Amino acid sequence: MRYSGSRAEDVLRIVRQFRERSCILPSVKESWLNSSPEVQQLLLAFAGWMAQRESAQRSERVRAAIARKKAKGTRTGRGPDQSTRRKSGYFAREARKQAS
Repeated sequence: MRYSGSRAEDVLRIVRQFRERSCILPSVKESWLNSSPEVQQLLLAFAGWMAQRESAQRSERVRAAIARKKAKGTRTGRGPDQSTRRKSGYFAREARKQAS
């Protein structure tokens, strides 16, 4: 598992900065966060850890799915561009711009 920081760490840092400035940070949507600063920090840390674990598990599932597809010989990733754009339309448009 590769770890390079997270949004949860950023949130904890911001909450800590508010607390150092004696600001109260109430949560409108998450009433369980409206408790003492110590409990709030613990709950935020736990929620961040859970989010990190979920992200790691999702990455593992994606990697496993890609490995299964490659083992079957199925193409993975983005396919070729299927749009109907043509270079000639681009060149014609540029020529009109330069002519005016």
